[in-house]
Amino acid sequence: MPDWLWQLGLQVDELDIAYNRLSGRIPNSLGFLSAFAVDLSSNLFEGPLPLWSSNMGRLYLRDNMFSGPIPDDIGK
Repeated sequence: MPDWLWQLGLQVDELDIAYNRLSGRIPNSLGFLSAFAVDLSSNLFEGPLPLWSSNMGRLYLRDNMFSGPIPDDIGK
């Protein structure tokens, strides 16, 4: 996964990279924290879930290999 993708900043309202067989860990400090909708479904992401913005309206994470607890900020 290229590092630049995680640093898109305020340039995106919606990020959909589902069904791409992308792999690796998602960094805890994401550049697209202000995005309203993020779809990372059906990839090969692994490791713990990062912290997400409370402004996020839709977050799709299914069919990956995440591990660990679900962060308290998800769903609030």
